[in-house]
Amino acid sequence: MLKVLIADDEKWVCEMIVQIVDWEDLGLQLTGQVEDGLSAFEFIRTEKPDIVITDIRMPGIDGIELVRKTRDLNMDTHFIIISGFRHFEYAHTALKYGVDDYLLKPIKKIDINKVLDKIRHEIVEKANRSRGELAIRETLTQRTEKLGRQFIDSVLNGKSSPDSDSTMDQVNAEYGFTFSHGIFRVIIFHLDKKSEEGVDARYNLSCRNELADILTRLVKPGCLELQSSSGGYKWIINYPAAVEDVLWKEIRHAKDEFAQYLDILQCYSITVGIGRKFNRFGEIAESIRTAVEAVRYRIIQGTGKVLLSDSLNLHVIDAHDVLPSSRVRDLANSMEILDTEKTTAIIHEIITEIGQLTNINPEIFFSVAAKIEEIFSNAVGRIHIDMTEARIDPSNTRAGPSPAFEMPGPLHIDLTDCVSVPEIERKILGEVTSKLTEYRKILDEQNYAPIRLGKKYISEHYHEPINLNDISKVVNLNPVYYSVVFKKRTGMNIIEYIQNYRLEISKDLLKNSRFNIAQVSEMVGYSDPKYFSRLFRKYVGINPAKFRKIHL
Repeated sequence: MLKVLIADDEKWVCEMIVQIVDWEDLGLQLTGQVEDGLSAFEFIRTEKPDIVITDIRMPGIDGIELVRKTRDLNMDTHFIIISGFRHFEYAHTALKYGVDDYLLKPIKKIDINKVLDKIRHEIVEKANRSRGELAIRETLTQRTEKLGRQFIDSVLNGKSSPDSDSTMDQVNAEYGFTFSHGIFRVIIFHLDKKSEEGVDARYNLSCRNELADILTRLVKPGCLELQSSSGGYKWIINYPAAVEDVLWKEIRHAKDEFAQYLDILQCYSITVGIGRKFNRFGEIAESIRTAVEAVRYRIIQGTGKVLLSDSLNLHVIDAHDVLPSSRVRDLANSMEILDTEKTTAIIHEIITEIGQLTNINPEIFFSVAAKIEEIFSNAVGRIHIDMTEARIDPSNTRAGPSPAFEMPGPLHIDLTDCVSVPEIERKILGEVTSKLTEYRKILDEQNYAPIRLGKKYISEHYHEPINLNDISKVVNLNPVYYSVVFKKRTGMNIIEYIQNYRLEISKDLLKNSRFNIAQVSEMVGYSDPKYFSRLFRKYVGINPAKFRKIHL
């Protein structure tokens, strides 16, 4: 960007210029503001701005003298003189020293931007004639190519979508593309792993490069333009309508050649999805959507094919058609009671019913998966799981420790890599039953009454002397039997659990500087601070004082 200096002893004039100049549009960067001529000259001498906007009258040296002294340094700085005086002699002198323009105050936005744009063009044109222009052009080309890749990525990933033919012309001018009036389509080359084993990143890079080479060699000669996303598997093709039949042959040829390459690597299978054709660049988004649908149709047709959206004639099914309210209710009820068997049966019935339909749009599987996620979320939200053990609050010495269990995360079903209806069913059932099992485990643990009541008693009386007999009376079980059951369910005996519970609370209390160690010891049920310190060191590894020092 070209660097600009503003010099004027009236600060409000400087600020006004900053506001009215279209810096970004003109490719200009404000690098300094000064309030006198001597400061302006020093800035020009050291920072070498490309353009100086200066008042003609300033303290130190005036604008004309500033221009003269700069010219004496043989610096190719461009000057715009601003003045409140319409005197011919000022303008004449300014022009004598090669000033680019002379503007009268108050400065108009249109005037100053027009002058700056003219100067910018002159600088660029002169740079084009200089020996350093080759490097500048190379930098600009690299920047344009980078912006072009970012633009294509944005379009192919659905983040932006030009909406008119004029936009196509602007895109060509800004990014150096050669899109032209003709047919526009999006082609997606989708790779599916042949096994669950990971694929070396080098293979993935090699695949992208090989595909680009094949398409450039076989398909590009018949196109007006051919551009891909940075991922290398989504392409925009722009071609004359007359070459379409020939182009499809070359695309199939390219797919077959690329498939042979993938066979050597033995890691991927390939499906090609071709979106609907459009006559306007701005309709690329719809071609992307239909290309994705075509790729997903491999769920029905199988992989290894070229699937043309135009010829698929897919039948759109709404999720409500296979998930009426009665079925949603049954599925929600089975999920709410954590009945994996019934849940599995209902989902199997849904997927089987969809799979028996003909020419279905594969999007139904994705919308059904999303609906199942929604049903699951609502159902488990109604499950009462006793997680009453509160997190420690230093201001509440009766609070319990952090819960022993974290709630499972939300259900997330990703069908992107599924290549068949049975695989979709396995994926959905696997995710759902796994989550239901997690919830069942938590529910079973939390709802086992004798254990839950014992833990509740400990959380309410940990600061008091308590033992196995006290707790056994509360749960109404034989102490010996209860001790065995408690250890089986929790992995530790009563005494260990009480000690662990108290120590967890003590760690949080030690972080609160209001309580000394003796007070903390008493607050968690130990009347002897020395015994508490020995016990704390045994289980935590450091004494209470050191623990506090670390965490304060």
